[in-house]
Amino acid sequence: MKTALLLCLIALGLALDEAILLQKPSQDKLKEIFSKLAEDGSEQGQQLFVQLQAKVQAGATFHNIEDHISELRTQLEADSQFDVKKFQDEQVALEKEYEDASSEIEEIKKQRDYLDSKLEILIEQSELIDNLFASDSDAYTTRVGTQNAMLETISILIEKINQHLLEGHSFVEKEDLFEELKAIGRGNHIEVLAQLTAHLDSEQVAKILSLFDSLKTAIQESLAADEAKEQANIELHNKLRAELGELIPKVTQQVEDAQNQYDSIIEHASQAHYELQELGVSFQNREDYRRLALEKTIEAQKLLQDHLETLSRWEGLQAS
Repeated sequence: MKTALLLCLIALGLALDEAILLQKPSQDKLKEIFSKLAEDGSEQGQQLFVQLQAKVQAGATFHNIEDHISELRTQLEADSQFDVKKFQDEQVALEKEYEDASSEIEEIKKQRDYLDSKLEILIEQSELIDNLFASDSDAYTTRVGTQNAMLETISILIEKINQHLLEGHSFVEKEDLFEELKAIGRGNHIEVLAQLTAHLDSEQVAKILSLFDSLKTAIQESLAADEAKEQANIELHNKLRAELGELIPKVTQQVEDAQNQYDSIIEHASQAHYELQELGVSFQNREDYRRLALEKTIEAQKLLQDHLETLSRWEGLQAS
C-alpha cells in the first residue's frame, strides 16, 4: 500500500514537472526570472537576455528555454576548447618562426660582419699597393735621375780628358785642370775620382778613362735593370689593381645584399614577435568574453532551475 502510494507520488511529481516545462512564460515572467543577467550591464548578460526574450516571443516553453541555455553552454565550452587548441598551435608556429628568424639573424650578422671586414681589408690592400707603388716609382725616378746625372758627368769628363790628351797637354803640368775636373764631378759619387784624375800623368789617365768607360757601362746596365724592374712593378701593380678593381665592387655588393637580407629578417622577426603578442592579446580577449558569457549562461541555468523548483513545490502543494 505504501509502495503504491510512493510510486503514485513520484508519478505525480514527474507529471507536474513535465507540465511546468511545457508552460510558456510571459515576457513579465521572463524578466522576473532573468532580470539579474543584465544587472551588471555586461554585454554578455544583455545579449543572453535578448536571446531569451526572442525565444519567449516565438512561443518557447520552459523546456525550450532550458534546452537553449544548455546548448549555449555546451557551445561556449566547445568553442573555448577549440580556440585554446587553435591558439596553442598558432602560438607554437609563431614562436618557431620567431626563433628561426632570430637564429637566421645571427648567421646573417656573422656573414655581414665577415664581408665588412673583408671589404675593409681589400680597400686597405688597395691603398697599400698604391702607396708602395708610388714609393717605388719615386725611388726609381730618383735613382734614374742620379744615374743619368752620373752618366752625363762621366761623358763630360771623358770628353774633357780626351780633348786634353789630343792637345798633348800633361795633366800634371795643367795647374787649373784640378779645379775644372773637381767642378765637373762635384756633387756626384765620382767627385773623388775626378779630383784624382787631375794629378795623374797621361799613362795613368788612360787607365782612368778605361775605368770611366767601365763605370759608364755599369751605370747603363743598372739603368736597364732598373727600367725592367720598374716595368715589372707597373705590370704587377696594374694586375693587382685590376683584380682588386673587380673584387671590391663584388664584395661591396655582397655586403649590401647581406645588409638588405639582415634588415629583411629583422623586420620579419619583429613582425613575428608582434603577431605573437597580438595573438596572445586577441586570444585572451576572446577567452575573457567567453568566460563571462559562460558565467552568465550558468547563472541563467541556475535562475531557471531555481524558478522551476519553486514552481514545482508550489504546484505540488496545490495538488496535495
